[in-house]
Amino acid sequence: MVDKPLWGDGTFEFARWETPFENTDVEVMEIAWGGGPLWHEDHKPQWAGRSLFKSPFDTRLTLVVRVHESNADEPGYPNDPLYFVTFQDVSAFRVLDEGGLLEFWRQTESLGRSGGTTFRVRNHQWSRESLLAFLPGDEDGWSYVIATGGECVEVVARDTPEIAPAS
Repeated sequence: MVDKPLWGDGTFEFARWETPFENTDVEVMEIAWGGGPLWHEDHKPQWAGRSLFKSPFDTRLTLVVRVHESNADEPGYPNDPLYFVTFQDVSAFRVLDEGGLLEFWRQTESLGRSGGTTFRVRNHQWSRESLLAFLPGDEDGWSYVIATGGECVEVVARDTPEIAPAS
């Protein structure tokens, strides 16, 4: 078996991932994998209402995140802002229900966590059990997490993603 590289001093770590919604209730609306960074006019992403139904993405991962405004009456309020979270050069990603990341929640109790909704993590079980070995991705071994009440998305990518309001 190949020794998996660990990062820093090899202990489990959380770090801040600053986003416009790092401590706000969010919902991951859609995940699009694929497409190129450039497209012709007739191949642009298309929307039906508030849903992405045609995407040209082929080398990046894009998440559509809805942020629940604290002044809204209920989650899913139709005017909640949407954001595109776009990762380039993704080595791996996983989507789990929040129970699938019990290791994170146990470590939160003793270490604290830098953000409730978005944070970075390294030297956890996934990085040790797979040949992610953080592929030729992040040289520091960090992965990016968006944790919601229902699901969590973890992405191994070389660079911090771009975050932009969806229009």
